[in-house]
Amino acid sequence: RFLNPARCFPGWTRVLCRRGWIRIDEIVDGKDEVWTRKGWRIVRHVMARQARETLALIEAGHDEIIFPVLAVTKNHGIFCSRHGSDTPIHAGDLRPGDSLLCPCPEDVPRVWEDLLRVPKRGSHCESSPETGMRKNRALVRRTMEEPYEGLVWNLHVDEIHEYIAEGILVENCTLPDVDIDFSQPNRERVIAHVRDKYGAECGGQICNIGTYGFRSALTDACR
Repeated sequence: RFLNPARCFPGWTRVLCRRGWIRIDEIVDGKDEVWTRKGWRIVRHVMARQARETLALIEAGHDEIIFPVLAVTKNHGIFCSRHGSDTPIHAGDLRPGDSLLCPCPEDVPRVWEDLLRVPKRGSHCESSPETGMRKNRALVRRTMEEPYEGLVWNLHVDEIHEYIAEGILVENCTLPDVDIDFSQPNRERVIAHVRDKYGAECGGQICNIGTYGFRSALTDACR
């Protein structure tokens, strides 16, 4: 399995960690903890890749609360309540007026004011029936696009697959299956290509081992 680094952020993106708002390219895996709807969770892996693509730029805020512009690859999941529940939507598909999810300022007061460009006032919080965490809504004000070439980063968070980037709740990386069921002469070439693309440290080979029950073993032996 290889961690999917295709959905990423540029290195200057700030992530809400226990020690404050930390640039994503300065987070230490196995040490830093990030904020999720279920509290602080450890970062298991920090991944980087070279990118040459168009980033989505998302400007969001609510009343007098203004968030920094979030730059992200267009296929990264951003939690949005467009369909009546908080589900991830690709950043490139967000539209002005979409409601995004972020923690209430009162939940993390020590570090929250460091992020916002203006003092926090008039926040609208509600309680989540699933986690009990109060939720603050930020509305998308406008979306833009910008070409980018350079390193981009993503995190693999323990237990719950999310974290806060520039004040907005986003998905972390996923664990896709890369099918390498190819003919034996070309199998090693495919493995080498996947390893070069995603990095040897981001995955490993797995296999399935079938076992027989007593009746199945007896039936198969009697054939």
